[in-house]
Amino acid sequence: MWRIPLLLSLALVGCARKRSAPEWAEVVAWDADPAVVTDAGLRARIAELALPWHVRHAASGIELLLVPAGTYERGAAEGDTEAASDEQPRHRVSVAQPFYIGRFEVTQGEWQHVLGTEPSHFDGEPRRPVENVTYFEVQEFLERAALVLPTEGEWEYACRAGEEAARHGALDDVAWYRSNAESMTHPVGGKATNALGLHDMLGNVWEWTSTWYESDTYAACVDGVDAKHGPPGGLQMVLRGGSWYDAAVRARASARYSAPWPFEAGHVGLRVVRTP
Repeated sequence: MWRIPLLLSLALVGCARKRSAPEWAEVVAWDADPAVVTDAGLRARIAELALPWHVRHAASGIELLLVPAGTYERGAAEGDTEAASDEQPRHRVSVAQPFYIGRFEVTQGEWQHVLGTEPSHFDGEPRRPVENVTYFEVQEFLERAALVLPTEGEWEYACRAGEEAARHGALDDVAWYRSNAESMTHPVGGKATNALGLHDMLGNVWEWTSTWYESDTYAACVDGVDAKHGPPGGLQMVLRGGSWYDAAVRARASARYSAPWPFEAGHVGLRVVRTP
């Protein structure tokens, strides 16, 4: 369930905020498209921020969509029999600040635009997601573009977009995974979006996050923990979303995967975040 923070709610009552466009982006659309963001309440929360809903990042050309702050239930959905132990127990997480997140996974064309390299196994198509990139290589891309990775909490919050079930739609409609991907990646945007307008949050390629992985992290969490909190360090980073290579069980909002910094594979890519 989407919940607007109390202080923000009070600040917005009875006043209209002046619209402000970020200097680092081109505005594509100020208002959320009702055909994409079909929930009127969610559109209202986006509008209250007085920021453009849809922007194009100037340095990289990446399209980003606005995500309002709020609170959600992170972890295995109630009755999700596919959930692993590291997805439990379910607990409430607050995302304290709004943020922009990639409408799509970072593409090969965008990676080449920023770094001038082509690391992907399935190369030659600019609209396919970039993959086969290590965490170290991703950091170079992010530094050049002045972007960051989402935290694990931010990623799941954006993926769920208010949906409490394990998936935001019928799996074949929203994700490329082992049973329908024909053993390869696919151009981004070919599947249906979630409620925020984000494509491929499930399937196509795993997405690096900025959070260290621990299998028992959730056991130590309590309701109200901020999304930016996590283990202080370790050997593995959290990846989210599943991929073309993986079975359906991985393509769920709460499914967690991990890999060491030097790991690279044709089913691991990224999605980016920028704060307003």
